[in-house]
Amino acid sequence: MKRTCKSLLIYMLPMVIVFSIMLLAFWPGIMSPDVMVQWHQVQTGVIDNWHPAYVTLFISLLSKIWNSPTFIIIIQYIIGSSIFAYTLTRIEKYYNVKRKYLLIVAILFAFFPLNYNLAINLLKDTLYAYWILLLIAFTLNIINDNNWLKKWYNVLAYIITGVLICLYRHNGILVMLLYAIIFIILFHKNKITYVICASWICIYLLLTTVGFSVLNISENNYANKYGPITHIFAKMLNDGVNLSTSELNTLEKYTDVETLKATYNLYNMDYSIGTQKMDYLKSHGKDYLIFAAKVFAKHPTEVIKYYLKTTSFFYSPVPLKGAIVAGLFNESELYLYEDEYPMLKENSKIEWLNKITKKVTNKFQNGTLGIITMRPFIYIVSGLIAVIYLCKRYKKKLLFLLIVPSILNIISLAPAMPVASTRYIYISVLTFWVVVPWALITLISGICNKKTDR
Repeated sequence: MKRTCKSLLIYMLPMVIVFSIMLLAFWPGIMSPDVMVQWHQVQTGVIDNWHPAYVTLFISLLSKIWNSPTFIIIIQYIIGSSIFAYTLTRIEKYYNVKRKYLLIVAILFAFFPLNYNLAINLLKDTLYAYWILLLIAFTLNIINDNNWLKKWYNVLAYIITGVLICLYRHNGILVMLLYAIIFIILFHKNKITYVICASWICIYLLLTTVGFSVLNISENNYANKYGPITHIFAKMLNDGVNLSTSELNTLEKYTDVETLKATYNLYNMDYSIGTQKMDYLKSHGKDYLIFAAKVFAKHPTEVIKYYLKTTSFFYSPVPLKGAIVAGLFNESELYLYEDEYPMLKENSKIEWLNKITKKVTNKFQNGTLGIITMRPFIYIVSGLIAVIYLCKRYKKKLLFLLIVPSILNIISLAPAMPVASTRYIYISVLTFWVVVPWALITLISGICNKKTDR
């Protein structure tokens, strides 16, 4: 236990130091448009479920201590650092990987641009990915310790982690439903498995029905629900696809067509969402889906091309022509709230580092380097190869479970991908940083040991 705690602190240290320095460079922290909506809800006390309500409530709770997003960001990267460090301690404990090698992994992880960028950005996607990584760490315990699930506090921690995944992104519930099925199939002999899976679903349902009612949270997720459809219409209008007068008139019932076309941004679906006529959509949502299906059926080539380009970073190592990946946030984008919250504008405490980091980030996500660093396909495939190797190396097929949450997250997003953004599948990057270095260390150590034996 003492060794584990010591290792945990050693692995955490480089991440906390680097993330803290980056926070100073981008003080008071990076705020995206999504975060600004949630922050405004926290300040007004009127919370809805447009962005996951319980994430907003978590922010609201912490704001009672210090009403600044900076404090929440600090808590966020401490949580993330401790979870990643804890995962490394599992590898050290169960597979005897030397601490010095895992410390190098922790240091490299801290300096990886995508990791420090998301650590100081108050996005729901970051903590969502951290919770899934914690599920993976706990899965390592289950695979290697037959007694782990016999302790009530471990079971409780596993249940809470699953519930947090359900609550931190709207697609989280689908991820956990699919994971529950796989979990039951693999561990069906253990009765506690059924208790855990049932708890994930039941607690989620209670919190999003009775919980919403008690906390007076309105189900305002209609905006996001129909956002991808409206975004496709926006692209069609801007690409010159001819819609009939009748179709345009019908579309006008659901969204402000003129504004939809004028504000269209390939990288940001929020503009398209903002043009939707929500009062009408709430009572005519099914009609909108039927209407969209009929229009899209007339223009299958355009719709399929859009879908394939939007999701190409799942399956293609290189970007398709005209395909994009939304870049990282280099500074706060306050938009509507710029005048209301001027204190949240960038006020760097280390300006020279701020400038250098922005140049590094630009190189990281653009040009030849960007083809590698911003293509999740690379992380997904290399992670899959690493897990297959680890399964064979340790003769444990259950290690394949390490890559399953990442795959399920992709499956849950594929039907309605908002925009192509690496942050949506950040768990694939985190999984990469766990399994690929571990596989390389094991492989190299094996080769070195063979040479020594000779």
